[in-house]
Amino acid sequence: MICNSSLLITNIMHEVFGTKPWMEPLAIAGSSVDIGHSKTVDITNRENEEPKASKKRKVNDVVEDYFQKSIQLKEEKERNAQKIHKEKMAYLEKIESFMTKMFKK
Repeated sequence: MICNSSLLITNIMHEVFGTKPWMEPLAIAGSSVDIGHSKTVDITNRENEEPKASKKRKVNDVVEDYFQKSIQLKEEKERNAQKIHKEKMAYLEKIESFMTKMFKK
């Protein structure tokens, strides 16, 4: 029975990997590789087509929205920091006026 199971596994492996490759490499590196490989040229031609430009526009829109939101957050943070600073200064002025009144007595 061990022979049958190993034969079954071998047959399955042959069906999956033995007949033809199930994927193509994006690029082939090596000194013995033919430079005029047509499939890599087709892949690069597909990458340079129009849909890539529309993706670029979408990415640019997303980046622009991100920058606008980050600028708004920075401005809001600055306004909050200025408000806190004014409150602290008003509080310190009250303390100063109280201290001067106490020392005058």
